[in-house]
Amino acid sequence: MKWLLYNALFAVAYTVMLPSFLLRMKRRGGYRARFADRFGRYPPEVAAALSQEGERNGRDKRGRSRVGDGGNGSRVGWIWIHAVSVGEVQVAGQLMRAMRERDPNVRFVFSTTSSTGWKTAEREVKPDGYMISDDLGTQKSLMMSPPTFREFIRPYYRELWGLAREMDVDVWLHTCGNVTEIIGDLIECGLSILHPIQKHTMDWNETAERWKGKIAFWVGMDVQDTLINGTPEDVRREVRLMRDTFDSPAGGFLYAAGNGIVRGTPLENIEAFLSEILSYGNP
Repeated sequence: MKWLLYNALFAVAYTVMLPSFLLRMKRRGGYRARFADRFGRYPPEVAAALSQEGERNGRDKRGRSRVGDGGNGSRVGWIWIHAVSVGEVQVAGQLMRAMRERDPNVRFVFSTTSSTGWKTAEREVKPDGYMISDDLGTQKSLMMSPPTFREFIRPYYRELWGLAREMDVDVWLHTCGNVTEIIGDLIECGLSILHPIQKHTMDWNETAERWKGKIAFWVGMDVQDTLINGTPEDVRREVRLMRDTFDSPAGGFLYAAGNGIVRGTPLENIEAFLSEILSYGNP
């Protein structure tokens, strides 16, 4: 009864306040200005930029490697920051500027969900990366046929990711499951970094051999079996295998804990995972 009453009062209050919301939206212009973007309809100057061929691989317009190094042989660090409100975006901008003063090579993936937050981010934050989470695979295969993906999903990826790459922003994609059949399509759309190359669903050796140098791998530790059921030495062995398989002198490899460390994972295995990451292959 309380839930029904709440819903009824909410509907009445929203209806009463709707004119005020619309007036505020008109005055501010943020939602209205970017509303069409949500349906893939962009201003002429943006559409023109999307039609131009940008640099999809190799180095960006300033001569930096897009992923893997800072252009001078040093390793690049990545930090993901998410903010919603304008205040959060502004504070995040201050944090990133302060961190860059200490380490010019550090790079950020910045995400926000509100139109005003994005507008502020474009003006103040100048993000290095754009991340999307879009599960496309099951444990054995894609959720759809490759032709279906190419007809209904690829055009939108190409449009949005192309805009990001034209702005010199790297594109990060999380997708669980086996996406082997469309990695080439994702790269053609502008993808920079793929996560998590899920073990037991994708062939690590085949993926690395075919796509190394064309994309960066954000590789996930096997959290379904090794990390939760194995011994600390099993975990350390897999950390070494991940780096040996996917890393290269040019970089293009990052560690991850699958899609997240699950409840019940032994603390000693987590410690082994983190300590081996820091020690293996690092001077």
